[in-house]
Amino acid sequence: MTRLTRTPHLWPFHYSKLHFIPLICFLILVFGRTVNTLLPLKLGVLITAFDIPSITTFPAFAANPWPYLITYVRVRFLASSGGLAAIRDALWIPFMQYSDRSILMLSFNYVLTLSFS
Repeated sequence: MTRLTRTPHLWPFHYSKLHFIPLICFLILVFGRTVNTLLPLKLGVLITAFDIPSITTFPAFAANPWPYLITYVRVRFLASSGGLAAIRDALWIPFMQYSDRSILMLSFNYVLTLSFS
């Protein structure tokens, strides 16, 4: 069996809806890496807000640390396994189901074509 005959079973050529899923998952992955780099920066801003209340990064917030804390909690949630990773995994399910079903049917059909001797 050549490589080209296995490709339709791994990549859904006939289902255009499934073509966008890997692209969206890749964009979520890139956004997740960006969020991971922002996490220490937001923690530093939060610590500065608690450490020296008179010095703030955003003058509109004045000495109130709550906006910094809420921003840090949101970024932390996105970086956790329940945030962007859960969205990416949920989006990836139909793509994996197509690939698994297609490979299983290919192997099942191959086993049925074998002779009994």
